Amino acid sequence: MSIYFIVLRPPTRLENEIRSFQNEFALNYHSSRQLNVPVHITLIAPFQIEEDKEPELQKALQKFASAEHPFTIQLMNFSCFDKRVIYQSVLESIELMKLQTALSKWTNEKGFTSPVHGYSKFRPHITLANRDLDKNNFELAWSDFKERKFTASFTAREICLYKHDGKIWQLAGTFELNG
Repeated sequence: MSIYFIVLRPPTRLENEIRSFQNEFALNYHSSRQLNVPVHITLIAPFQIEEDKEPELQKALQKFASAEHPFTIQLMNFSCFDKRVIYQSVLESIELMKLQTALSKWTNEKGFTSPVHGYSKFRPHITLANRDLDKNNFELAWSDFKERKFTASFTAREICLYKHDGKIWQLAGTFELNG
């Protein structure tokens, strides 16, 4: 079995800005775990399938994406979960929520949904500091980031499939939204 997940990625310019926040967390707050993960908005949380089904998954994702339209993603400021995770907030647009709902339904129908982790309701975000952020550093970081302002937007033009190779996430396919 191999582990995969499906995401939206920001363009390189914005990815670099967000990576600079992640580097700040690593340097100032000893939270570097997120540096090992591509900058992304998770659409479908990690799931397992047999590796020999990867070509079928890629072909099916190509077909799914070809029927979807590009749309605008807006980022606004920062937020947190559980006093362990600080993230870049993503505004919940109708288009984003529809894409995630359709993709979730589609992956269920295709049988590509044996969850690795227990994820609940879709809450779009880009993680900056993950669960390696201890309580004291969380308090310090959150006091710094909770009042910071940051806005950006980009057009989501593709969905990406990532595969975990046992050490890091590797890009396993990019599928254009061209409906």
